[in-house]
Order: sequence, then structure tokens, then C-alpha cells
Amino acid sequence: MLTHIRPLIADRSLKFPILKDGSGHYGDLFDAEVKRVLDIHVLLRTGRRCCGQHGSCHLLDEACQAKQQCRRLERWYRRTGLQSDKEASLSACSTALQSRADHIKSELDESAGDVRATWRTAQRLLHSRHKVVYDDAQCAQLVSMFCQFLVDKVRRICDNISAALQSSVRRTFAVRQHLGPQLSSFEPVTAEEVRKLLFGMPSNSSPLDVLPCSLLKSFAHVLPPAIARLANLSLQTGKFPARYKRVQVLPLLKKAGSTVHIQRTISF
Repeated sequence: MLTHIRPLIADRSLKFPILKDGSGHYGDLFDAEVKRVLDIHVLLRTGRRCCGQHGSCHLLDEACQAKQQCRRLERWYRRTGLQSDKEASLSACSTALQSRADHIKSELDESAGDVRATWRTAQRLLHSRHKVVYDDAQCAQLVSMFCQFLVDKVRRICDNISAALQSSVRRTFAVRQHLGPQLSSFEPVTAEEVRKLLFGMPSNSSPLDVLPCSLLKSFAHVLPPAIARLANLSLQTGKFPARYKRVQVLPLLKKAGSTVHIQRTISF
């Protein structure tokens, strides 16, 4: 399938006309062409992912550290594929599993002999965390609250910077003659440079991306000329495409029961 998609995207993207907007118009055409080809050859599939419950509350501190180490070793094993890394990952994971099993056994032993207490303990262990479900009105209120909070936060940062610049004393520096080479223009971006960057980039993707990073890396042999042309247009016009400045902000709770004023945000 990739053999059919690659020439369609690469050949047509190099023939797009360049208008006054330059890189912005070219970026819009490139994304539209990628969407058109993917809609024909790669149908969008949707599904529901069931999230498991976190069992870290049943683990000791040593077991929590072993669980984190196990995840790190699992990611490292996926990169290396070495048997020694796999064995190290399994060894670290066994500590966390044993700690959880010991906790469940001790809880059930304490309520042994009492059917009702045993049932309550089993319910608590199996449903330790209840998912909070919000209706449409509550979701709209939360979205509006988070948006206003982020806007106010950015405005406060700008006001603080402006106030600090106005109150600061202007410093005078001695003028030193520059003896090195002058940067009067940028070197054009080459397809080989883009290809190296594509192979070295992580596979993290954003929901706003037209082409996922994993699929983009599989096209690393045909798309670099089009991407290099987009980069060179941006350097020539001094404008970065507006569609690539958009970001999706995800607010995450720092701790349980946090309000909107003590969030940490992740953009992707």
C-alpha cells in the first residue's frame, strides 16, 4: 500500500504553484493533498480503548520504584531487542507483581471468616478508583474555565515582562567591532538534511497532525524534497505557516482534587 501512496504525495506536492503567501499557501496545499491521498488508500478507523485501573496504591515504595524501572527497561528492550534487557525488565516487573499479590492476600486474610467483609474487601480491591463522568453542560463549563485560565495566565506573563522592561535601567555596552563572517542569508535546506531529521525524530504524534509521525518516517525516502521546499519558502518569505503553529493543550491535575488554578499543561 505504501508503494501506491508515496509517489502520489511526493510527485504532486513538488508541482504545487507558489503564490504570494509562499510557505503558508504551500503548507495548506501539502496538507490537503496528504488528506486526499490518505482518504483514498488509508481509511480512518475509530475504536474505543479501555483504560485499566492504576494499582500503585497497593504497592510499597520499593515496588513502585521497581514498576517504574520495569517500564523504562521495557522501552529500552523495544529499542535494543537484546535478551539481557528483556530478562532485566521481567525481573523488575516480578517485584511489583509480588507486592500487589501480597497486599491482596493480606487484605483477604484479615476479612477471612466474614462473608460480608470479604465481599466488601473484594469490591474495594477491584474497584479502587471510580471514574467521574461529566455531562455536556459540565464539560462545556470546564472547557470555558480552562481556556479563560490559560488566556489570563499568558496575559499576566506579558504584563509582567512589560512592567519589568519599563522599570529596568537601560544598560550601555561598549561597541565592539565584529571581525568574524557576517550572516546575510541562510543556506538552503537540502533533502538529505530533512531525511536525516526524519529518521532521528521521535514517533510522538499530535491529533492535529495530518500525517502521523510513524507514517511520516515511512515516507522518509520520498517526502524530504517537498518538506525542504516548504522550509526554504519559509526562510525566503520570513513567514512560518500558520497551520503549523497550532497546538492542542491538555491540562493535567498535579494532584487529586486540584482546581483549575494549579494545573500543569502539556501541549502536543
